[in-house]
Amino acid sequence: MFRAEVRLDVAALAAAQDDAAAWLAGQGVGTAVAYRVRLVLEELVTNLILHGQFDGSRAPAGIEIGMEDDAI
Repeated sequence: MFRAEVRLDVAALAAAQDDAAAWLAGQGVGTAVAYRVRLVLEELVTNLILHGQFDGSRAPAGIEIGMEDDAI
């Protein structure tokens, strides 16, 4: 299981994407699938940055990626 706390900014997002891609590669996931996971992370975190409702604080986003059989 890959777990990360991501600050809601572009630099932290890029680092989390790299870390997730490295974890996926270690699990034997191909680059095409890892690219799709990067896109999903980008969409999720970008939507939080742009559209999230915050009470004055910007807590990090928790990310978990797991694998079961051939599903991510």
